[in-house]
Amino acid sequence: MRFPAQLERAAALVADAAQIPSNWLNGAVAIFAPAGDLQLEVLYRSDCLTVESPGPRILLAMKLHAGRDRDIRDAALLIHETGVTQPQRLLDLVEEAYGPDVVTADTVGFVDTVLKFDLETDP
Repeated sequence: MRFPAQLERAAALVADAAQIPSNWLNGAVAIFAPAGDLQLEVLYRSDCLTVESPGPRILLAMKLHAGRDRDIRDAALLIHETGVTQPQRLLDLVEEAYGPDVVTADTVGFVDTVLKFDLETDP
């Protein structure tokens, strides 16, 4: 994904100042973004810049849909933040974000794994 030149220059300045990789701002995750309403939350707004992020429910749906081991802790934190703790409701979130045919046995198993994850003993 190509960003406008002005945004690329700004991202390069941020990368240099924060000593982070120059490709920190990218669109690689765009193909995994849900098709539905992202319910964006404004993280920062000024006269010339608005930074938005999907809300925690959408981030949770994305983590559950991806089903990667490295997402277990993040998903558990998002479950705590959203208060959505019932397995079927979590699967419904994935369906709402990605469509009715995306929930698989792997998704169900991942939800079960995340619900068993203990944030207290596994920081």
